[in-house]
Amino acid sequence: QGATNYFAEFEHNGGNLRLDIEYYQKGGGAVFEFEMAPIGYYAEYYKGNSLEKPEAGSTLDRNVPIAYRFVKDVNFDLGYGDLLNRVGSDHFSARWRGRIDLPVGRWRIDLTGDDGVRLYVGGRLLINQWKTQSATTHSRMIDLVGRRQDIKVEYFEKAGRAKCKLKFVRIF
Repeated sequence: QGATNYFAEFEHNGGNLRLDIEYYQKGGGAVFEFEMAPIGYYAEYYKGNSLEKPEAGSTLDRNVPIAYRFVKDVNFDLGYGDLLNRVGSDHFSARWRGRIDLPVGRWRIDLTGDDGVRLYVGGRLLINQWKTQSATTHSRMIDLVGRRQDIKVEYFEKAGRAKCKLKFVRIF
């Protein structure tokens, strides 16, 4: 057969992973490519509202993440509950990074946050609402050329309800 793409999704709970790949080439031009990447977003969670900057009065020169995880999407509404025990329910910040495939078209990107949110697409800052606020949806229109897009969402929670949701809506 000619060059054919195959893919599989599976859930892995961490640790070592053995992977065996078999390939057969009878003749003609040989093509073999392999990529293994998590689906979704790589998340970092920090104490304090300033991501990697240390809180005022800290003796540290850098704030380091206190938790990491992969999440399928940026879509959480914690209310007044805890995200993770180490993170708590107030005075934390988070950063999600991922790559998503969006077809050619005009897209509306909605980012809802209680409190501060920022959105980067392809390294460009599209939404910058880094302030204390009740749950507010900020939208931005963008034309995409149909390729994988690098997405970064930054968020901070001061106190009270915690909410951050990212949504892509295809206009045409």
